[in-house]
Amino acid sequence: DALFDRQAQLASLDYTALAGEIGLNTESFKACVDARTHKAEVEADFQAGVAAGVEGTPGVFINGVLVAGAYPYETFQQLIDQTLAELEN
Repeated sequence: DALFDRQAQLASLDYTALAGEIGLNTESFKACVDARTHKAEVEADFQAGVAAGVEGTPGVFINGVLVAGAYPYETFQQLIDQTLAELEN
């Protein structure tokens, strides 16, 4: 939520300070970032998204079908209900 609220500032944001604002241990956070502890996992997830056709966020899959973009709850409910009905047939 904190990152979403600051979307316009992401390029210049002090992520360590933000980590402290939301209650994270800033020393552990900075050590993790500096060591790039999760870089390979993040890159693999990114590449999997690209391979699956995701071009931005949000990107949600419902039974293997990409739903790109932000939609209200009711839209997802309708898509899921439709998918379940199709699977029952």
